[in-house]
Amino acid sequence: MGKFKNQNGEVILDLDNYIIGRANLTYESSDTLTRVVGFSKEVEQVIFSIVGDASNPRDQVHRAYAQIGWSDSKKNVNFIVKGGGFVNGHILPISYLVKLKD
Repeated sequence: MGKFKNQNGEVILDLDNYIIGRANLTYESSDTLTRVVGFSKEVEQVIFSIVGDASNPRDQVHRAYAQIGWSDSKKNVNFIVKGGGFVNGHILPISYLVKLKD
């Protein structure tokens, strides 16, 4: 993503190992929506947020979390939301910021 420098040319923020993206979580069960996303390197940290609007089930979400290292690969992240009343066809968009290992 690039490096940000101050007026003296010193790097103050290095975003080369970060990825910003979006994904759609889909129905797994009546209480779970999920999506596994694969990356090119091992994942070190993840931050994500729900992109809510009136047409998706955001009000039915009780908690949200991400599992790094899904399916025995540290390059995979499983994004999960738990709630209630989900039905087949529900889609919940998320935005994420992922830090990859050097």
